[in-house]
Amino acid sequence: MIKYLLLFILIPSICYARTTLEGVPENAVLTKSQQIEQKGNLRGLIGKFIQPVKNDYKDNSNRGTVKFNTKMITRRHHISQEIETIHQSRNYSKMKTIIEDDSIIKNVNFSQLKPHTNAITGKNITFIECNLVNVVIDPTWDITNSKSIHMRDRVQVIDGDTWQIREIEKDDIWKEVSRENLSDDLNPTP
Repeated sequence: MIKYLLLFILIPSICYARTTLEGVPENAVLTKSQQIEQKGNLRGLIGKFIQPVKNDYKDNSNRGTVKFNTKMITRRHHISQEIETIHQSRNYSKMKTIIEDDSIIKNVNFSQLKPHTNAITGKNITFIECNLVNVVIDPTWDITNSKSIHMRDRVQVIDGDTWQIREIEKDDIWKEVSRENLSDDLNPTP
């Protein structure tokens, strides 16, 4: 009996995690001590070396505002085995990111779910081989060998079949680039 009682006490406390600071207005810029507390709250929800700077984490699709980690590390490339220098944190997907002006960023993911997301703050930034899908591009940025398109997925029923349609925006017009019949997945034949 006590074993089951302990489970009822422990499981909710393990599963529940606060993602915003109590008493701090939403979107408020955090003090240093609040940033440390918020980093603890978001453990496992954002990267280990990424520092939150605002009290605006919503969910896995909108992971709040963070400061870009400029620290570089050296490692051996997993395929070529050559030594390479890379950013310590390389995945800022679904986060709003503050980057110092005049930075050079290489091989980092900033992709967003929704097209035309103002995801990056900073001027005169050079992006090399980065993923900037659905990110609004500032005119002061230099984009080199990076993916910087706006795309969306939508579901449409056509003649009783359900289709997932991927579209890419070009010249302010959405154009279909692929479609997948979801009806086969929903109604598999025995």
